[in-house]
Amino acid sequence: MRILALSLLVPFVVACGGGSGGSGISSSRKLTELSAEEQMDLCEELTFSRTVTCEGTSITIRSEDCAQITPPPSSCMATVGEARACMSQQQSATDEQLCTGELSACESLIACSGGDDGPA
Repeated sequence: MRILALSLLVPFVVACGGGSGGSGISSSRKLTELSAEEQMDLCEELTFSRTVTCEGTSITIRSEDCAQITPPPSSCMATVGEARACMSQQQSATDEQLCTGELSACESLIACSGGDDGPA
């Protein structure tokens, strides 16, 4: 299921002219440009947990401990703004949208993980 890829993507993403969110990091910055401190700040900004039901099975999607974050690959072109949009869409999406992976705001981040269905 694509939802599992997204749940694994959360810690990767946050390791991995817009405005800025709660962390103060500009939305236009690429994830690959962030310092270790900025990665931690963004991780803390985007922390969340949600339980969904997919095909009768409850799955909890949650961000990992921010101490476990790792930077995205240098080929990742995703921005801080795209990470924020992905988190926002995951939080507001229906269970069905999450279970089927209907999250257009997360496409650039999924591309950074190396595929739709593999681990991040």
